[in-house]
Amino acid sequence: MQGEQQLKGSFLVAMPGLAGDFFEQSIIFLIEHNEDGAFGLTINKTSDYLLSDLIPEMKRSQGEQLVLLGGPVAIDQMFFLHSPDTSFTGTVSINQYVNLTTTEDLVKQSADGPSPANLLAILGYAGWAPQQLEDEIIRDAWLVTPFNEDILFTGEPADKPHKAALQLGIDLNLVGQHSGRDE
Repeated sequence: MQGEQQLKGSFLVAMPGLAGDFFEQSIIFLIEHNEDGAFGLTINKTSDYLLSDLIPEMKRSQGEQLVLLGGPVAIDQMFFLHSPDTSFTGTVSINQYVNLTTTEDLVKQSADGPSPANLLAILGYAGWAPQQLEDEIIRDAWLVTPFNEDILFTGEPADKPHKAALQLGIDLNLVGQHSGRDE
């Protein structure tokens, strides 16, 4: 792979041809990308749960937000994407605007004191084996777009893929399901 971590921190926007499964009309924030594969969190698929339904201690801080469905892998594991104004044991910085935390320290601190200004609670993740994501991008399954803090943390989940694609001047409503390439 040319340039380790080359897509880390980017968005992956599902192209219209990627239909019929979990990833249809999705946008994924790519957390990790290297020769071992890739790991990301879908940021526009909502569950039926409020954060306070799953973690009652969070009711005081950010418990009224819907929990997102991050992907079809490990759907019982909670991930938190949050602004870097707070840090916890095990927090990993993704870029200057986003941290990832999977530890209970975030829950404990947010229940008793300040919580991050921006916080997304996400169940599950999306993962790719070595070269799998690159192959999917070549087959036009994904559009790679630059990171944008506002797209990640604000706005309606359903609008996020379109907003990310518009950063490149692409209107997803005008993109067909097939690229026109011979497979």
